[in-house]
Amino acid sequence: MNLTQAVLVAAATELNEVLGLDPAINLTLSRTELRNKVREAAELVEAGDTLDKDTQAVVEQLTKEKEEEKPTPTRTAKTNGKGDKDNKDDKDDKSPPAKTTGTKKKEAKKEEKKKPSFTKAHALHGALKSAGRTGVTRQELTTSLDELYVKKGGKSSPSGSKAMVDIHLPVLVVFGVVEKQDDRFRLKK
Repeated sequence: MNLTQAVLVAAATELNEVLGLDPAINLTLSRTELRNKVREAAELVEAGDTLDKDTQAVVEQLTKEKEEEKPTPTRTAKTNGKGDKDNKDDKDDKSPPAKTTGTKKKEAKKEEKKKPSFTKAHALHGALKSAGRTGVTRQELTTSLDELYVKKGGKSSPSGSKAMVDIHLPVLVVFGVVEKQDDRFRLKK
């Protein structure tokens, strides 16, 4: 069964009614978020609950998908620190495990995402350093920042680099880190 937005909304509506969810599943969420909320609610369905056959098919499909995700040992290995602490808190609160499952996954994903060792701020500093005594214009600084960021493994984003320069450069000037002469900028010595 293809889980379209309409199918998920119908399933969420029925799950809200049958399970008496409080707070109810928000029906205006994006397809992915709605899918996750319906999956969480599906874990609360008991044998005595009567569901429409379409909703039952959605619940079964989402349950199968969840079971297929479980055998990944890498996720459980990476949640040693923060995830274990949250599990203890959940036991103290005696809240249903279905509601905490989604937050645990989100926290695990956040922990899996590693911060890049070279950020756009580093690239801005490097671009200003390479400007030397003559300095650079905003446009040259933006181009240099983007090139340096790409060279260090980031993705090219000229508009993001321009925003970085437009936002941070005036602050650096105010705090005396960067010097402005005419329309050129350089690091203060």
